[in-house]
Amino acid sequence: MITKHWSILVEKNGGPVRLFASTTDDTVSLDLDGERGQSLIRRARQFHRHAQTPEQNHRDLAIGALMAYAADPVFDCTRSEIQRIDGVPPGPPSGFIGGGRHADLVPIWEEAEEDFGLEMEHP
Repeated sequence: MITKHWSILVEKNGGPVRLFASTTDDTVSLDLDGERGQSLIRRARQFHRHAQTPEQNHRDLAIGALMAYAADPVFDCTRSEIQRIDGVPPGPPSGFIGGGRHADLVPIWEEAEEDFGLEMEHP
């Protein structure tokens, strides 16, 4: 089974926070085979049109999960771009996101950006 890891830099309450997600072939299949209206992949695809390849399925699942996690008004994702990364932070995830009956489909980690020594770019 293939596992892929993803990250985006967002603002939470005005400060930089990095969100992480992991996807697997199984979580992609569960999402696509689940309720159409609850699919995180289909949610992400409302905003773009890319070829539906296995790699894009993983990316879209991560985007949909991160969008759902960061839907709270304390988050600002307007300048965020998802990146493929080598791994997620150690320790248990901050939460899980899923669609329909798969509420714990995708693990999400959240860490304050100062932990990484990076800064968000402000135009």
